[in-house]
Amino acid sequence: MRRSNGQFAEGNSGRPVGAVSKKTRAWRRLEESIIGQYSDVAIGILDRMAKSDPALFMDLFIKMLPYFKPKKRAIDVELNTPESFKDAWFALSKDEKLAELNMLEND
Repeated sequence: MRRSNGQFAEGNSGRPVGAVSKKTRAWRRLEESIIGQYSDVAIGILDRMAKSDPALFMDLFIKMLPYFKPKKRAIDVELNTPESFKDAWFALSKDEKLAELNMLEND
C-alpha cells in the first residue's frame, strides 16, 4: 500500500527480496525458447552466415560471445610469504587454531 505522496506505507518495503519482475520473466521465457525450440534454426543461420560472409559472422559472434561466456579479466594478487603465515598462525588463539584445523579436515 502507498501513501498519498506515492511512497510506500510503513511496514511495506515494496517488492519482496528475490521477487522476479514481469520483464525478467519475459526475457527468461524468450531465452528458453531460443535455446530450446529455436536452437537448430539459429545454428543453421549461423552456419550459412559463416560460409557466405565469414567477416560478418565473426563480427556477430564476437558481439554475442559475452552473453554466453563471461569475459575474463586480470586481477592483482598479493601472495603472502611463509613468514606472514607463520606470524598469523601464532597470533591465533587455541580455539581459533582448532577451528582452522577442523575446517581443513572437512575439506
